[in-house]
Amino acid sequence: MDPKQTVIAMRSALVNARQTIAEQAEMLDSLTSVALIYCIVVKTGHVSTMKRRPRPDDFKVGTSVKISLEAAHKYEDLPSGVTGKITAPLDRDGEFHIEFPRRGEGYAKPEDLELVDTSELTTKKKTVTICANGQLYEVVHPAELKLKPGTFCMLAPSTMQIVSIAPTVQYGGTALVKQIIDGSFCEVTMDGADKVVFLGSFNKSTLEKGDRVILDPSSIIILKNQKKETKDFSVETEMDVSWNDIGGLEEAKKVMIELVELPHKNPAMFKHYNRKMPKGVLLYGPPGCGKTMLGKATASTLMKIYQGKARSSGFIYIKGPEILNRFVGSSEETVRSIFERARKHKQLYGYPATIFIDEADAILSKRGTGISSDVEKTIVPMFLTEMDGLEDSGAFIILATNRPDILDPAIVRDGRIDRKIKITRPTKQSAEEIFMLNIKDTPISTGCTKQQLAKMAVEGIFNKDNLLYDVEFEGLKPQEGFTLARVCNGAMIANIVDHSISSAMERDIAGETMTGITSDDVKVAVQKIYQENRDVNHSEELEEYAGEIGRKVLKLSKFSGTLNQTSLN
Repeated sequence: MDPKQTVIAMRSALVNARQTIAEQAEMLDSLTSVALIYCIVVKTGHVSTMKRRPRPDDFKVGTSVKISLEAAHKYEDLPSGVTGKITAPLDRDGEFHIEFPRRGEGYAKPEDLELVDTSELTTKKKTVTICANGQLYEVVHPAELKLKPGTFCMLAPSTMQIVSIAPTVQYGGTALVKQIIDGSFCEVTMDGADKVVFLGSFNKSTLEKGDRVILDPSSIIILKNQKKETKDFSVETEMDVSWNDIGGLEEAKKVMIELVELPHKNPAMFKHYNRKMPKGVLLYGPPGCGKTMLGKATASTLMKIYQGKARSSGFIYIKGPEILNRFVGSSEETVRSIFERARKHKQLYGYPATIFIDEADAILSKRGTGISSDVEKTIVPMFLTEMDGLEDSGAFIILATNRPDILDPAIVRDGRIDRKIKITRPTKQSAEEIFMLNIKDTPISTGCTKQQLAKMAVEGIFNKDNLLYDVEFEGLKPQEGFTLARVCNGAMIANIVDHSISSAMERDIAGETMTGITSDDVKVAVQKIYQENRDVNHSEELEEYAGEIGRKVLKLSKFSGTLNQTSLN
């Protein structure tokens, strides 16, 4: 082979060999290098007094020293633990000459000596508190690094010193802020338990009670504020509901006016008689009969008394089942947040909020009944605690239910729920009032009045021929039957008006005219409502009917055109 070609081949092989060696060296380095530790800064600004190890130049002529206890066995002729002085510098054997007052003299190596005065070995260092592997450490703050609470860093495992700043890793458990303790710490609720954590880069102005926060993986410091949960129970639309907007329910309105208006319009009178402000009321009765309207009128009334500006925030509407949550402690936290919202409303606007809890039996049922997997065992005590603190929350509680018999006695006792008001189904008179309220802004055809249409609708509802069931009770002759009037409520009457409007609009569109509601429209609407209720299950209303009669049901027949047809067992 040509010598030149040989040299070229050898040089190429050498380059490849060097590249392979470099790659293997890099791989070996990566496999043998010590892994760095992730840590997080929880507090900065510390200045600590730290000691360093003695250096050879610290041992000078005249320095007070003593033989260390660990080296005492090497110097049997010298007293250990006794202070002496260095009288000469290091000799050729690397030893100091030391004199001990009244105890003799001798030679010792510097590594076997201890300095008596260590004040010169102390120095002030700027430090930071870090958390690594769940433990807190105070380490020197590297001058070249800008560190603040919440900064992630890399830590050398051998020296436990900060090497560099690491990318932020915002993951960890979530918690709810319970209270701000001071400028450095706050109490949070996490997984149903309370704990104290560092505020990190946050402070009293950037965190508030009820905020959802992300903690670091060690759950020791707040990394991010998620603010409050998006779940909002407040009615968003503005309200302007007066007592006159509620048809019927005269007795219920009278009691509500006494509870809501009098204490706030006549506070001096209440103080004179040493009477406490009412905390709440229970509204119970069939659905659709005006309980929610009473709640809205309560909030509107308080707003008008105090000339409030925030109508929507004054009425906090909650459906009981919305509070339930499968996670331990979440339902209780929701209850706390509801009352906290009421407290904030009072602080901002100067008048009490109205907390309206519909279907209250879903969360406040009697403890130990097994309902809702006994979740009420924790929700009821939390609700009681918040209610007992209503003096400083300034909220008025309204519980609405059609099952008052299963509510926990501690909730509805006097002193917490001041009044229990039964909301009944409309009578003929109140049904007319409700119809008039719903039709007041609706155009009607010439030849009839709104009063006449209201009477016509009510006569249709209370017509004995509009049977739903034929019922026979023990010890009584066959009754008149279970009619449409037995399931009547305010929502049904409003629906009759809506059906009447639909009929009128359909006729006007076909005839390209604009007239108004006629008596025929109302008659058709009543019949539609009757037909809609024919196949609906009315078991609760039947129980209500039987309770009024006070007798056992012997025979129950669904009416299908002829009385006593199909027997329902």
